[in-house]
Amino acid sequence: MDLVGLDTSKVTTMENMFQDCKNLTTIKGMDKIDWTKITKISNMFRDTAITAVPSGMENADLSNATDDELMDACKQVESY
Repeated sequence: MDLVGLDTSKVTTMENMFQDCKNLTTIKGMDKIDWTKITKISNMFRDTAITAVPSGMENADLSNATDDELMDACKQVESY
């Protein structure tokens, strides 16, 4: 999936965004997302084929996301 060019300047939630995309293995453009307003990311990668934190997300500013939601998203990826 390629998110390059996606305008996320008004996005506040990515909760369940990729959930159940069972064949999803990579996401391009995570480094282009404006993470500053996003408050919910739980279940973001649930039931996908993603096995590692997507490139570009490792430096994302997730300071507005709650700790539990952040942990849920990370655990889902790390549990594979």
